[in-house]
Amino acid sequence: MIHRQRHTFLIGVFAFAGMASKLLSAEPGRNTEADIVSAITDGIVRQEFGWNTEERGRMQLKDEPVGGIEHFKPRGFLHLYWPCLLGVAVALSLLIGLALCQASKNRSLLQTSRALEISNDRIKSINNNFRNGMIYQVVADDTGNRKFTYISESVQELYGVSPEAAANNSHLIYSRLHEDDKAMLAKVETNALQTMSSFKATVRVFNPSGDIRWSLVVSSPQRLPNGFICWDGIEFIITEQKLAEQELEFYHQEIERLAENRILKLDEAVAHLTVAKEAAEMASRAKSAFLANMSHEIRTPMNSVLGFAQLLSHNDELSAQAREHVKLIIQGGDHLLAIINDILEMSRIEAGFIELRETSFNVRALLYGIAQMFKQKAAEQGLTFDYEVEDRVPDIIRSDASKLRQILINLFGNAIKFTREGSVFARLQLDTDFDDHSGFCALAVTISDTGIGIEREAMDRIFNPFERTSLAREIAQGTGLGLPISLKYARLLGGDIIVKSQPDHGTTVHLTFLAKLDAVTQLEEPPSPPVRRIASGQPLYEILIVDDQETNRLLLRDILEEVGFSTRQANNGCEALIAIAEHKPACVLLDLVMPVMDGNQTLVEIRQSLTVRDLPVLAVSANVFDLSSSILLDRGFNAAILKPFKVEQLLAALADVLGVKYNYNESFEKPAGVAPVSPFYANLKLPSGWANNCMAELDRGNVTQLKVVIQELEPIELELATRLKGYLQAYNLDQMRILLAAIIAASSNN
Repeated sequence: MIHRQRHTFLIGVFAFAGMASKLLSAEPGRNTEADIVSAITDGIVRQEFGWNTEERGRMQLKDEPVGGIEHFKPRGFLHLYWPCLLGVAVALSLLIGLALCQASKNRSLLQTSRALEISNDRIKSINNNFRNGMIYQVVADDTGNRKFTYISESVQELYGVSPEAAANNSHLIYSRLHEDDKAMLAKVETNALQTMSSFKATVRVFNPSGDIRWSLVVSSPQRLPNGFICWDGIEFIITEQKLAEQELEFYHQEIERLAENRILKLDEAVAHLTVAKEAAEMASRAKSAFLANMSHEIRTPMNSVLGFAQLLSHNDELSAQAREHVKLIIQGGDHLLAIINDILEMSRIEAGFIELRETSFNVRALLYGIAQMFKQKAAEQGLTFDYEVEDRVPDIIRSDASKLRQILINLFGNAIKFTREGSVFARLQLDTDFDDHSGFCALAVTISDTGIGIEREAMDRIFNPFERTSLAREIAQGTGLGLPISLKYARLLGGDIIVKSQPDHGTTVHLTFLAKLDAVTQLEEPPSPPVRRIASGQPLYEILIVDDQETNRLLLRDILEEVGFSTRQANNGCEALIAIAEHKPACVLLDLVMPVMDGNQTLVEIRQSLTVRDLPVLAVSANVFDLSSSILLDRGFNAAILKPFKVEQLLAALADVLGVKYNYNESFEKPAGVAPVSPFYANLKLPSGWANNCMAELDRGNVTQLKVVIQELEPIELELATRLKGYLQAYNLDQMRILLAAIIAASSNN
């Protein structure tokens, strides 16, 4: 029975297997469902009963009921054939699974087909649109033969060869390469094969028209299983870029050529400028040599003139007329010397020989003294002159008082000189634009006048040396060096000068300068009484005077022998060396400019000598360019004296180098000190305007008139007159100026 059921089950399976075969092999449009039923029925009947369909139709049925035909049903049909039905169900499940797998496979194939179509469309679109190059794949065998396995359609336009022709004959492509680039490309490919890396190469290709185009080839190799090399590559046409590069290179070369030409022209210009510079330097040296020679040739006789005039002015035996003549000589010499000094000072400034000499001084007293001097001049011209000092301005500062005084004298002098009517006003104040806590202060002096003013077109030239405006030439004489020198001095002091002017309405000059704040509240006067004689108990000092000008030697001889020195003279350096070797002088006064052997060479010989190398030597010269202290000290001089010199300078220098001591005028009292305002000065009984007149004569350098003014004071204030006379005899004019400024300041407070 079991065997029968298994047999029936297999019958169902085989029957559905046949049905599945029919289903899978069914042609489109057939009624597969009917085939399935027919297959099932036919299979079962044939396998189980051995019937075919004709036989089944001819079967006779028993107990056929009335009015209808009843199908024949074998005994135990369900019991006997349920395994067959189970087999049918299993087969049906398998069939459904196979159908689903087939459907999934069909869908996958359909998707792949569609993706392939899209990819092909994309590649086709790229090939159609990529007209600026081409894509290719070429395979090289062991012998080096190449075959394109793929090449884009654009090869037709680029090389004039169809893709099919290129695929059949790669030589059609490679023959288009420029001969010079074939070897380069082969070398690049060989290097790429060694490392199996991609390469880039720029090659020239002949177009179908015969023109040359530039291409950039980028390709990457891979080795195939059969050992062949497959090159995947892309070619870009870069003709426009290459032409642009060539054009850029052309312009670059052109620019380089132009630059080289420009450099050559610049070199020529530099050469011309160098020649011009050398010529200018030569001219400058010639100018300096001329000025130095002029300085020597003029100052040397001026030294004699003024020196002997000063000696004559001390002679009480002269008549009144002779005294007046001496006075005129000194005044004329001082005026000439002032002009020379301005010219030489400007030359020294341009040559860089100007140095700051800082001292502590009362800036209020300095301004007051200068203002009082010009106040008198202003009154003589019918002008109103006044000034004020801001309360914040300190009394004592540290700066170069001499240069500041010269600046103020020049500026005040111009203001009064070029003001016909009206007023001149000055103000000293702290510069509000400067704030510093490092121990410095910035001071400003503003001088305003109602004078003729300065033409607009001349404003840019007023600080040029020797430049004078047309109006200035009409009104007053001068060298045109006052403002240039003042500007140089102001900048040397850390400041500046700014001028604002309007013709016929006046001028305003703004001077600024830096100064150190000084903790000193009272200035002490150094003792400087007039020398009377060398003190007793000292050796006899012999001084060798070396100068080619006899008048200079005689002047020095008279000054030194009057004090008590012994002198000996030499005409040049050679004579000086002989005199030094024979007489062993205590000191040498050596002129720098002499024939045969000048002072500098003479000094070299002295310093190289084993016996007199330490001999004190003082330079005495009329050449301002030789008298920079640091330069002369570096040369080996012990000190320097400028002609025309002051007697006290000469004697003080000898005291420094020799240690000589002097006896001073017994009537001279050693100053106890000068304060900015002292009760002593406040109680003086002076004639009205006397101190201002004395300061004016001092600023003019009129020594003769100073003596007259001081003598007028002796019956009234003998002590003060004696002190001033001592300063004058010692030519200590700076100390006299400080004393007079203090007196003027004290009298202004009463």
